[in-house]
Amino acid sequence: MEAQTRILMQILADPNAENWFRKRRNTIKEIDSAIRHKTVSINALQKRIQQSTDGQVNKQPPTADIDVVDLTEKSFDQSRLDVLQKNILELNGKLTNKRREFYDFKFKHTNAVVEIDKLRDDLSKFEHAFFFEQLNKLESNEAKLSVYKLLHYKLCPACGNQSEDLYNRAVNFIKEDRCPICGTEQVLESGSLKPGTEAELSEKLKLKIDLEKEIISIENDINNFEESLRVYNQEINEHILTRRSSVVYIEKAADANEVESAPLEKLQAAYNALVTDRNELQIQFDV
Repeated sequence: MEAQTRILMQILADPNAENWFRKRRNTIKEIDSAIRHKTVSINALQKRIQQSTDGQVNKQPPTADIDVVDLTEKSFDQSRLDVLQKNILELNGKLTNKRREFYDFKFKHTNAVVEIDKLRDDLSKFEHAFFFEQLNKLESNEAKLSVYKLLHYKLCPACGNQSEDLYNRAVNFIKEDRCPICGTEQVLESGSLKPGTEAELSEKLKLKIDLEKEIISIENDINNFEESLRVYNQEINEHILTRRSSVVYIEKAADANEVESAPLEKLQAAYNALVTDRNELQIQFDV
């Protein structure tokens, strides 16, 4: 299972997703451990309750020197906790969909980049073939050499200096079946430059930009969802940490005599509180 997990993480190749996965796995381990401890405590209390019901334990209230806090006193808002758990479930669903959408757009973006590179390469090859075809139609070798230098090195045929403007004008002239130097019409026959390549490249570039915008937007949504989850989980943890102190007392009591001396109603209240705790932890585990 661990090997499969590592392979999946390498395929995804996303640091944020891997960090989220590691944190989630650690959280699940901690919650699972807490559930196990709660179950042990529940079983122990259940046994004490059964013994108390059968008359095996003294049902009198504890003596004054035994500190047992009233288990009916609540230190948290149960309705708020229910809302938080519901929000977490909804956010996790949205987060899963957003991550799926993110990887889908990343895949499309990668394909667009590959297609753009191929189109650029094809366009460059077509242009070179087209220019050479036009060069071969020039009358003299001197003219061919001059135009070749202009088209490939952007060198002026007269002074030998580089000129971007002269190069761009010559390229446009050739594409319009004009002389690359003076621009006279119909001097050269129609070339073999593949039609539609530049338009297709332009469309792919626009698609790439649109995909990048979508990816940025989705990343922002994911970050917002993760921050909301962090806030909700933190609030839930605070609720759990501030639960009834008496529950901790009953659960972790080192002196068995103190537990045995607790009346049946307090044992039952402690049992119910522990079951509630475990159910809440189970909800977090299943999220």
